[in-house]
Amino acid sequence: MHSKNRSVVIVGAGFGGIAAAIALKKHGYENFMILEKAFDVGGTWRENKYPGCTSDVSIHYYSLSTDLKDDWDHTCEFAYNIHAYTKDIVAKNNLTSHILFGVKVISATWDATSQSYTITTEDVRSQKLSVLEANIVISAHGILHVPRYPNIPGLNDFSGPIMHTAKWDTNLDLRGKKIAVIGNGGSACQLVPYVAKTEGVQLTHFVRTRNWILPAMVAPIHRYWKWAFRHIPFLTRLFRWTMFWVFEASFYLIFKMATTRAFLMKAGKKFMNDTAPKKYRGLLEPSFPLGCRRIVFDSGYLASLHRPNVDLKEGGDIVSVDSTGIIMKTGEKLPFDVIACGTGFVTDKFPYHLRGRESTIQEFYDKHDGPLAYLGTTVPGFPNFFMINGPNTATGYTSLLHIMQLVKPILDNEVTSFEVTPKANDDYNKGLQSKLNDMVFSFCSSWYRAGHNGRNVSIFPGSALQFWWACRKIDWSHYVAVGPNAAKFSNSGLGFVPILSAVVLSASMLWWTLGN
Repeated sequence: MHSKNRSVVIVGAGFGGIAAAIALKKHGYENFMILEKAFDVGGTWRENKYPGCTSDVSIHYYSLSTDLKDDWDHTCEFAYNIHAYTKDIVAKNNLTSHILFGVKVISATWDATSQSYTITTEDVRSQKLSVLEANIVISAHGILHVPRYPNIPGLNDFSGPIMHTAKWDTNLDLRGKKIAVIGNGGSACQLVPYVAKTEGVQLTHFVRTRNWILPAMVAPIHRYWKWAFRHIPFLTRLFRWTMFWVFEASFYLIFKMATTRAFLMKAGKKFMNDTAPKKYRGLLEPSFPLGCRRIVFDSGYLASLHRPNVDLKEGGDIVSVDSTGIIMKTGEKLPFDVIACGTGFVTDKFPYHLRGRESTIQEFYDKHDGPLAYLGTTVPGFPNFFMINGPNTATGYTSLLHIMQLVKPILDNEVTSFEVTPKANDDYNKGLQSKLNDMVFSFCSSWYRAGHNGRNVSIFPGSALQFWWACRKIDWSHYVAVGPNAAKFSNSGLGFVPILSAVVLSASMLWWTLGN
């Protein structure tokens, strides 16, 4: 029987938080709330409003398996349409009454006596502090929304607007402006071709790290396909299933098989050389293997470099910024009206003060030289705390499978808390890092790694199917349970899983895991 008194707080109303809420409702749990610091749902797709912002993954694969949409406009969708989709699924699943908007989590502290977290929140309008309690905290705050600005002397002295792609001012009129774009990851390369088309703009793009740029995956979806998705039963799910296997194959082709990676690198280099101006090849060609950093998919960026109002310069030659522009190593001063930064996000700092049994989670992270968790979901010393899209989970929302198996016994009054053991966490992460060290991700500096050059804290060293397999069933020997039926969850492991069960589980994966 579900306990009406056991409560869950979800931090964040982006994709992860919405998916967690849907999963709770699906299992009959209604005593939960989502705390959202903004005044709308959508997470990163609400925050990122820069011109040209799109997903770089097939939208049919990216959307939630619980709420497929058959009338997407593009294969990789624009941010405003994804944002609208999140609002639609919140309404469809009756989640609005569970969301507190404009409420920022300041801290959460574990109380072993009450087996709950004391959570302090702030009303972002009034700055009024409030306190609430919850037995379970699910953190779905995401990692692609806190801007990381470039460390350039004098940047704050610039008198004009300084914008980050994650904090874009949609009211700023760019017509007739001289604009500097710093950074050349996915966001910046989506931004440049759109801004370059603005009337009277002179745009200078400063390239700091060369990235592999491959042909675009975004294209309009023909109305015949939309009709078919809408009227042919299961076609949308079948197409999603196909996309799943395409991405599974791409993992092995790019990240595991050196031969196919070399072929793709050769094809990618030819595409870049054929599409970009010859004079810029030296500024664009990467020196590291394909897949070491996040691949950029070209949405008109390389072609835009042919425009007479677009210039490309070496970002490493920037010395400083003053009130009116950028100063280069040569002593040349380039005047600008606007500086736009597409320089990534802060991914290694926890966004609120979370205290477990003995320390804060940031202290735990710092002790281990970066974010660390068991299956990217649970952390030793932090009972009943679960993360969606935690460390080393860059495969999707299959971490919800693991979370729900732990949440259910708590909400059903069988136990009061679960905490992963330090040994399980250490053993898991040692094995994970050992595998990552043999993969392409270790060959260059990237945001995948703590401090850009440290331990890989973002990527799971396997495919989405492999991560699902790791999450599909709890090894109870890896957890310490507290409560009336704790002994039930303290056996020696997974138990016997017949071959037939494995077949059934594999079949169910095709329906469940493709977006959860």
